[in-house]
Amino acid sequence: MGQHNLLIDYVASGRRISELDTFAEQLWYSDCDIPIPLRSLERESVYGLTSVLLIICEQCHIVHKVVTNKTPVREEDTGIQKYAVNYKVATAILDGGSGEVQINIILSVLNIPAMTSHFIKRYERTIDVAMEHVAKESCRDIIALNKKLTIEAREQEASVNSLSTNYNCML
Repeated sequence: MGQHNLLIDYVASGRRISELDTFAEQLWYSDCDIPIPLRSLERESVYGLTSVLLIICEQCHIVHKVVTNKTPVREEDTGIQKYAVNYKVATAILDGGSGEVQINIILSVLNIPAMTSHFIKRYERTIDVAMEHVAKESCRDIIALNKKLTIEAREQEASVNSLSTNYNCML
């Protein structure tokens, strides 16, 4: 048992970011009708800010997979699972104008596992495409609105000029 605790300290030290409702729901094993204790952690796989924990049920000794964040989106072309929390970090990096170094300094100070530049770039590339699409759509909408307002302004100006001309004719 002592060795197992050593493994836990090594495997699961520090902090993690989790969605509490998702995480808590998975920590109850319905077959044995008991909570799955984190002290029975066998292994942790870290995917950015999401952890996949393999935890052994103390009653039946079955290994359970517990994910700290919501179910991932699987990329169609590669089959790679991507988690929303990682998209949010990549969006914050792009939107805030920071980079991998800055986010990893923050994570390090918080004692949360760092993310590699390759990992962050993979998410940023996906977001870049979406942001570019939204930006183009937004530009099209603004151009259409500008065109509409310009036409309305010209029509209104023509109407005012027409009234002015008619008034001058009466004098």
